[in-house]
Amino acid sequence: MKSLFRILSVVLTVLLAPHAAALPYTFTRIDASDGLSDNQVQHILQLPDGRMVITTWGNINLYDGMQFRYIHRNDSDAYVLDNYTGAYHVYVGGNDLLWVKDYKRLHCLDLRRERYRTHPEQVFRETGVREQVKDLFVDSEQGLWLVTDSGLWDTDRQHYLTLPADAGTLQDVEVDGQMLYLFFSNGEVFCHSRSDGRRLYRKAAYPAEERELYARTSLVVKGPDGNLYQIRAGRQAGFFVFCPQTRRWRQLMNTRNPLHTLIVPDGKRAYISSLNGIYEIDIASGRSIFRQTLQTEDGEQLVTDINTIFLDRQQGIWLGTRDRGVLYAHPQRFRFTSAPDLTSLLPQADTALLPPPAKRTVFGGQTYNDVLTDSRGWTWAGTADGLRLFIPGRSGFRTLYTDDGLTNNFVHALAEDHNGDLWASTSCGLSRIRPGGHPDTLRITNFRQEDGTLRGEYRNRDVRKTADGHLLMGGVDGWTLFHPDSVEVPRQTFRPLLIGLSLHGRPIGIATDSTGAEDLLPCAPPYVSHCVFDYDQNNIAFDFSALNYAYPTHTHYRYRLIHAGDSAWYEVGWRPTGGIVDAHGCLHLSFALLPPGDYRLQVMAATHPGVPDGPCTEVDFRILSPWWRTPYAYIAYAQLLVLAVATGLRLYIRQARQRLLQRHKEDILLLRIQHLIERCSRYEQQYESVPETTENDDRQEPSLNAADSEFLNKAIALVEANINTPNYSVEQLSKDLCMDRTGLYKKLNALLDKSPSLFIRSIRLKKAAALLREGQMSVSDIAVAVGFSSASYMSKCFQEEFGCKPSEYAAKKQEST
Repeated sequence: MKSLFRILSVVLTVLLAPHAAALPYTFTRIDASDGLSDNQVQHILQLPDGRMVITTWGNINLYDGMQFRYIHRNDSDAYVLDNYTGAYHVYVGGNDLLWVKDYKRLHCLDLRRERYRTHPEQVFRETGVREQVKDLFVDSEQGLWLVTDSGLWDTDRQHYLTLPADAGTLQDVEVDGQMLYLFFSNGEVFCHSRSDGRRLYRKAAYPAEERELYARTSLVVKGPDGNLYQIRAGRQAGFFVFCPQTRRWRQLMNTRNPLHTLIVPDGKRAYISSLNGIYEIDIASGRSIFRQTLQTEDGEQLVTDINTIFLDRQQGIWLGTRDRGVLYAHPQRFRFTSAPDLTSLLPQADTALLPPPAKRTVFGGQTYNDVLTDSRGWTWAGTADGLRLFIPGRSGFRTLYTDDGLTNNFVHALAEDHNGDLWASTSCGLSRIRPGGHPDTLRITNFRQEDGTLRGEYRNRDVRKTADGHLLMGGVDGWTLFHPDSVEVPRQTFRPLLIGLSLHGRPIGIATDSTGAEDLLPCAPPYVSHCVFDYDQNNIAFDFSALNYAYPTHTHYRYRLIHAGDSAWYEVGWRPTGGIVDAHGCLHLSFALLPPGDYRLQVMAATHPGVPDGPCTEVDFRILSPWWRTPYAYIAYAQLLVLAVATGLRLYIRQARQRLLQRHKEDILLLRIQHLIERCSRYEQQYESVPETTENDDRQEPSLNAADSEFLNKAIALVEANINTPNYSVEQLSKDLCMDRTGLYKKLNALLDKSPSLFIRSIRLKKAAALLREGQMSVSDIAVAVGFSSASYMSKCFQEEFGCKPSEYAAKKQEST
């Protein structure tokens, strides 16, 4: 049944169309194979940043000229519109919100976060509405209008407008300056003053008896001429125009064929998408032409349902089809015309074909695909691997490759136009070589299938000219016709759009609570103006799109990265191989091993080299220093340094004090030793001066009292009695004297200023000295005789006591005798 209905619809379309013809544009097809979510397109519009919004049955697609991004939605995110039973609408609102209105439901897409708002009513409450919203509209200036039981809420001015009860359902809202236009289902437009909401007038598009014919749906477009154009549908479909200056309606077309969407490129023509084709309407006369056949760039003659039509800000035409994806065309895009035979091309040139020029293939003893000597006397030779240039007076030749700008290295045929430019046909399009003021200055412009050239291989030496200056390049599958003066790409500038960022080759996206480390951006890339990266995230890539849908391969960029005084500009364009601008006209910048600091990336774009100063996109980003190079780290380093210096000074002062104390103690000990030596010398003198019979009397000190003398004599006698006992210690001496060790220490220290151990050692050493003077025993034997554990230890103690070694002491005594 559905197929029968469709066949009848097609038949009616053809029969009811006033005139059927092919649309005079060549379309490029963009479908699911290019990344579109599916091929059933419902609506197309353009965002303020230049990206295209393409809604399909499956999803909403965001297209930036290189790739599609689509956001999945849940039915639970829908807001219920009980009263809305109209057609499918998509609106671009303020605050980067996209509204999708369908039968009794509404979705809100946050473009910055690239996700649907789960509660659209929160947006309504932010505008001051607490009631249930019955319908929603967005005007051409992105103003949001909400219909409630209280009337029409103006979210910009925060007040209600009372809706008339006798005009039916509000179907469209449009503004123009301070004027507000409301379109109702009864065919009337109500004009209000936006400043105070006062109604100025109301005008009907058709008589009251025709209201039921067009009462179902409405679509209003504000034309470039200031008029408001409307298509209405019901039992019939009609196309109307309202002139605000004259306050009059005019019906331009009436048909039973369904009318879908509308564009008005200028004040002369309008295009309406419909079943199996497009209506082209002459606005002045109202005459309509039904364009049923669409020609694609690959030569296909396409007949399909056109659900929607849209005109972008570059005057490009976008068609959304029922099951064939998107079709794009630009009125000035295809300046080259290609066809399989000459008969279909020459009538377009409206001139005679000149005889083919004589061509040669041999030059300098070598055979080439084609050889041409131009008006300058330069000889060009096409080879299977590059284009050779021979300049008189120069030795050798210069070879041009794809790296120099050729569209392909296999050069088939050569021709010079009346401007002195050289044209070369290759295995992938045409290249125009324009010599500059210097032989080494060559500007190469490429034209490929996207510009209308023939798909596939061209033939060697197959070049023709027409009388009016057209060139014909022959190929395996046909011919390409063009005029050299008509192929120049219009000069345009663009504001590039950031469409992607990557770290270490991995794309990064919007940061969320549930995503990984790669999701670092605060919002979607097109809305990023500043971002921060860690010190180890210093391999960064930026992707920019000029949104040059008409001439993507003719996009040229100028960019610079400002950091630490470096602000040099660089210019790049598309190249067949090895370039950073791809065939979609997108710029891919990579920066590796960037040091920490603040950066500003500036990018401009245009359709020609020598990009002029135009709209500039700026992205500021910061690479953080590692934690050990942060200001806080330097403060910590300074504090640690101060602490280390303070600690070092304190330790130095402490050690200096300890050294002074140690030196002081050593000085005191030396003085005491010196005093002991002197006293021992006096004892020795006393021993030598007293006769042997009175040997015990010399031990007495004249200055000591009787008790002290008796004590010292007893102590000396005990030590001498045990002088050959090595282990005779201070403890044993104190026991023999019936004293404790402390008392003995104090007693001897007070009498002799000497400790008990030194006292014992001194007596042993004096005995050793006496034995050395006798010269009867060796040093080793003397050490054993006086109670030392070893001769070396005795020698050490002897040197400390007398200032010389035992052997030296004995030698001195022998010399003195």
